[in-house]
Formats: sequence, C-alpha cells, structure tokens
Amino acid sequence: MITEYRRMKHLTQKELAAKTGIPLKSLKDYEQGQRQLSKAAAITVYRLSKVLDVSMEALIKEES
Repeated sequence: MITEYRRMKHLTQKELAAKTGIPLKSLKDYEQGQRQLSKAAAITVYRLSKVLDVSMEALIKEES
C-alpha cells in the first residue's frame, strides 16, 4: 500500500504529493481507499513508483 511505502521513505503525504505532482487530496484518497490506484492515470502510478522506488505493478497489486 502507498502508506507503507511512503513511511519507509520517511515522507509525509504533503512531501510525497509535492515530489510526485499529485494533488494532496488525491493522494489521501488513494491511501484511504476512496480512489483506486488501478484506475488512476498511468502517469500517476509511474510518478508514485519512481519516488517510492517500487514497481508500478507492485503498487497496483498491493491494492487488490
């Protein structure tokens, strides 16, 4: 899940949002399960994967 990966990188939600260019509200929604990352734009998943140093597949798979 995004939250665990983010915490392993010692990032706050605000910091991760800034580094990825993803709106803070959207990031919170993904972390809280209000939005599905598997339905997000590919660029969103890509940016998260790069900053969190995890594959795009792992991010989407963790959601299931």
